[in-house]
Amino acid sequence: MTRTVEPPHRRATAVELSNLLVMMTEDEAEPIARTARRLRDKLAKRGMSMILDMMPGTPTERAKQLGVTRQTYYGWIRGRQRPGPAQAKKIEEITGVPAKEFCFES
Repeated sequence: MTRTVEPPHRRATAVELSNLLVMMTEDEAEPIARTARRLRDKLAKRGMSMILDMMPGTPTERAKQLGVTRQTYYGWIRGRQRPGPAQAKKIEEITGVPAKEFCFES
């Protein structure tokens, strides 16, 4: 009895995935694009929370320091809102994290 050995699984590179998307029809690619957008938004949400946690003080104190309401601050953490340019600059100054790391274009 011969035994077939499966090659180890590996993750596809971004280039390979991009090439696959180009070969797909729009209907085939849409679910993948939707998933990619959802993952990007999750990452942005998690990243924003981690970045804001780098700031000193309580969430209320952080919101005050950034010149926004607590509701806006929590909107950033939950991914429902994004900091404007003025707030992004303040966050960058306080944490040292470049704004491009947490402000994504839609």
